[in-house]
Amino acid sequence: MYCYRHPKTETAVRCGKCDRPICPRCMVPGPAGMRCPDCASLRRTALYRIHPARLLLAALAGLVTGVLGAYLMMLTGFFVFFVGPLYGGFVAEAVLRAAGRKRGRALEVIGVGGILVGAAVTLLPQLWMVTRAVSAGPAGGFAFAGLLWPLVGFGLAIPACYARLKYL
Repeated sequence: MYCYRHPKTETAVRCGKCDRPICPRCMVPGPAGMRCPDCASLRRTALYRIHPARLLLAALAGLVTGVLGAYLMMLTGFFVFFVGPLYGGFVAEAVLRAAGRKRGRALEVIGVGGILVGAAVTLLPQLWMVTRAVSAGPAGGFAFAGLLWPLVGFGLAIPACYARLKYL
């Protein structure tokens, strides 16, 4: 028996999927034995192939939900322990639905990036006001305490979003 790709090479091994004879140069280890290069083509699964229009829509959804959720997060105070993970899950779900339930590293970056942009949009103006208050006098240092709960909330939202978007 001779390899179907190299007719002058003798072999005793067959592809585990299509049963064609293959030589050692053509063998690709597969889940159930050796495969020929045609049967073992390592194409990406459809779950990770995202159309660029869907990717853009997911980025828009992540940005909008990230910013709107961040403004709501600023109003919750101590309850960020409950609202933070819900906020992260909400952003992740919006990104997943906009992407057509696809998965991948790009969507993880979009989801976490939406939360980070929302945090920057809501915290930077407040941080700027706090630094001005601190420079005005020693009593302005208490203004930093108002940033503690939102930072905790964003810190809880990011892993919740990432975990929801991660496909194991």
